[in-house]
Amino acid sequence: LPFCPPVVLAQCVENVWTTCRSNRKKRHLMEALWLSCGEAGMKVWLPLFPRDHRKPHSFLSRRIMLPFHINIYPLTVLFEDALILGASNETVLFDGPGSSSLEALFPFCTVERTSQIYLHHILRQLLVRNLGEQALMLAQSCATLPYFPHVLELMVHVVLEEEATSREPIPDPLLPTVAKFVTEFPLFLQTIVHCARKTEYALWNYLFAAVGNPKDLFEECLMAQDLDTAASYLIILQ
Repeated sequence: LPFCPPVVLAQCVENVWTTCRSNRKKRHLMEALWLSCGEAGMKVWLPLFPRDHRKPHSFLSRRIMLPFHINIYPLTVLFEDALILGASNETVLFDGPGSSSLEALFPFCTVERTSQIYLHHILRQLLVRNLGEQALMLAQSCATLPYFPHVLELMVHVVLEEEATSREPIPDPLLPTVAKFVTEFPLFLQTIVHCARKTEYALWNYLFAAVGNPKDLFEECLMAQDLDTAASYLIILQ
């Protein structure tokens, strides 16, 4: 049988994860190929789908390789849960009772099993590449996950920190695009106020220039009868 010519997808690959399970509601995650590339971080070979089963545009490829960094050593990928399970280690100096001077010179490492969410990295990478429709499809498929509100908040926070603290002018800022993307979800008002309260006051002007006047957002909370979120905006207005 004829074989397709080999294609180099990535370099320095240490681990590869894929699954034979299927989930029509989470095709982006279930049909992706996940790669651990050592110091280069994680990479995902993500499938792209036309929206509502329409004929795909000529410029839309079938897959795209997206890199992102994580803070743990990956051991496995939970596809439907959008989680990476892995291990983290910390170097500790031995300082117990009865320890000798020789023991104090040799630190030891404590290893901890942990997990990390990655969805905000993927969504951001898609928005950077003007694939907002694909990002929206992916996000909507994961909106029922218990930590999805945290995903949106993380994405806004990371982009805000990078752009608002940049020493050089940013010719094409991403924060307005991220803000518009988050408005597609009912958690928009809550996401923005939580992000603002966890961010330095000096960055607030940059944030609200992209997402809207906090007084207007406060009034939207009142109209929606979301008094808890409105109270959080009161602190910002004061």
